[in-house]
Amino acid sequence: LKDLYPNARHSKQTVFANLGDFVLAYNADKVKKAPTSWSDLWDPDYKRGVALYSFTASSTLSLLVLEAKKAGGSERNIEPGFKRLVDLHKSGNLLSMVSGESELVSLYELGEVWIGPLAIGRVKSLWDKGAKHIKFVRPKEGTFGLITTLNVVKGSPKKDLAMKFVNFALGKECQEAFAARNLYAPTLKTAKLPKELEGLLISGTSVENLFIPDWVQVNAA
Repeated sequence: LKDLYPNARHSKQTVFANLGDFVLAYNADKVKKAPTSWSDLWDPDYKRGVALYSFTASSTLSLLVLEAKKAGGSERNIEPGFKRLVDLHKSGNLLSMVSGESELVSLYELGEVWIGPLAIGRVKSLWDKGAKHIKFVRPKEGTFGLITTLNVVKGSPKKDLAMKFVNFALGKECQEAFAARNLYAPTLKTAKLPKELEGLLISGTSVENLFIPDWVQVNAA
């Protein structure tokens, strides 16, 4: 535990085992200046160029909370966030809200979408298909996490064995192997990424800068 990123020690009951993230992806043939903020989705230059996941996706809910907080709201008061997304629609920028990642990847492949949140693994998939013009940034506000957690069930009859598994899963060997084979980054600070994944998978200050809403409050709202 002492070698995990601080935010990976989420609570007394929960630790983060590994991390993916939703980055801000963009088509460099259409977006000439690399974006720096999630607020760039509202840029007038991106008419009918923005796509989001549906409201059931954690990335869109996270964007909703982020924009609410920027406008003085919070997880308890997300109306300012809804207003911002309504404004995104009214601006003409928002082309689509998709229910599946495959649909969103296809929109990027066809050049119909220029910019929006995309899971880092899907960015890698686009690159593997030759779409090198698809770039990404991790905005200044942080990216939105795709997080696997570990919890030991209360009252477990095999608590000692469960704790041993948690230690194994958080160990350097396991963390490095999982990152290399599954494209989910380690939460162990001492774990090393393969050279080809450095900069692609989230690490260092980008991990500590993850934007993680209070999901208990979001669900209550």
